[in-house]
Amino acid sequence: MDLDYKAIGSRIKEGRETLGISQQKLGEQVELSTTAIALYESGEREIKNLATLNKIANNLHLSLKELIEGYENPP
Repeated sequence: MDLDYKAIGSRIKEGRETLGISQQKLGEQVELSTTAIALYESGEREIKNLATLNKIANNLHLSLKELIEGYENPP
């Protein structure tokens, strides 16, 4: 299965904004740079590490499936 990194990035941004946290704060929580978060959100960088995807999902209060595939019932 090919991942849609632009869609994943959009969900990261949406989740982060819903929680009212900055890229910097999310980066601190998941031990990534602000630049990495920005690149993931824009889809310019692919998240190759499943553990990183899972960390981001957990910090955004999403399941890994929701982060990767989207929401069954959008919030």
